[in-house]
Amino acid sequence: MAKYGLLIDFDRCQGCNACEVACKQENELPVGPRLKQVLTLGPEKVGPRLMMEYLPVMCLHCENPPCAAACPVGAIIKDTHGITLVNQKKCHDTDKDWCQKACIPACPYPVPPQYNPEKDIVQMCNMCIQRINVGEEPSCVKHCINKVITFGTIKELSKIIQERGNRTITVGGILPNVVCRPSVMHIPAKRPYTLSSSLATKK
Repeated sequence: MAKYGLLIDFDRCQGCNACEVACKQENELPVGPRLKQVLTLGPEKVGPRLMMEYLPVMCLHCENPPCAAACPVGAIIKDTHGITLVNQKKCHDTDKDWCQKACIPACPYPVPPQYNPEKDIVQMCNMCIQRINVGEEPSCVKHCINKVITFGTIKELSKIIQERGNRTITVGGILPNVVCRPSVMHIPAKRPYTLSSSLATKK
């Protein structure tokens, strides 16, 4: 069975947050939880200019997810395509005071599982599995105007990385990457963005 993943090209992101909004709408999230986030680095003074960089981040769908290992009731699983999923009924039926939402601090990456108080469940990016199952791409991919995010099989994404010069990293540090083996890959920006009067544009 083909394993799915995401490839995020930081060099293309201009911080519009369309992916973040699309994710919240697709998952009907209340104020607070964000399964997809666009981190902002800067402004940093480089010569006479202020520079910014934008980093779209979400669950990395680890091959060996520490969040799943930490869940005392086994509510976090991997499907046949390598997507990390939450069994919402099992999570909802678990006393959160008892389990201490152990999956959240177990994640070593920037966007751990998010607690939704309205549904009393923990949620995370599921690559929009409901869309994938009907032949559609994830909502964040569809609504990204700069084509920052690419969805595909790990084999397809690896080919794209090679075509772009093998500039690939994964967020979070060497040790977590080696242990967790994320399925979301990132291509770092060649250069940061410059703040203009109203929006960030490439230098």
